[in-house]
Amino acid sequence: MVLVFGPKIMLLLPIWLMGVALHRGRPVVPAMLAWPCVIAPIVIYLVARYLELQRYAWWFNTKLPFEPYWSSGFAWLYFVGVLVSIHLIGFRCLRDADWILALERPIRWLASQSMSLYLFQFPLICFFAGLVPMPSRPVLRGVIIIAATLVSVHLLARVSEARKSQWRRVLHAGATPIGAKVVRPKPV
Repeated sequence: MVLVFGPKIMLLLPIWLMGVALHRGRPVVPAMLAWPCVIAPIVIYLVARYLELQRYAWWFNTKLPFEPYWSSGFAWLYFVGVLVSIHLIGFRCLRDADWILALERPIRWLASQSMSLYLFQFPLICFFAGLVPMPSRPVLRGVIIIAATLVSVHLLARVSEARKSQWRRVLHAGATPIGAKVVRPKPV
């Protein structure tokens, strides 16, 4: 994989693997630790940001035999990935709470667009940053860029993620005539 993708992007592989482990392993903690797992990572993150600990993570870049470019600060990203993982494990234990069940519909709606957000947010932010002029109020510019990006991601999700079963059928139909073996994904 390193030969195909290169070492720079592979630096981020442990973060992706954390997500896979959370999804497939479905780890849980005792109920009494659920709220600490939800709250503690947020507090730790805010304290770490206040202390500007992320600047120390750049030291790890100097120990690499190559320039990490987009993967710079990978050590900080590992730290944040662990905090997010703990946070999500805590929420998993609270998933049957009445207040979460009341929010199930909007949570599922937002989750149905998460892959589109992951795929499209960076190019869209760059696009709108180049499109929106620099006003005297940079906060307003930021709000416009973020709002335009979120609306665009929602619209793109309507033709991508919302129609994934249709796209899957088209891709399978296109792959079958050329002799490709179609592997049906297992339901999660």
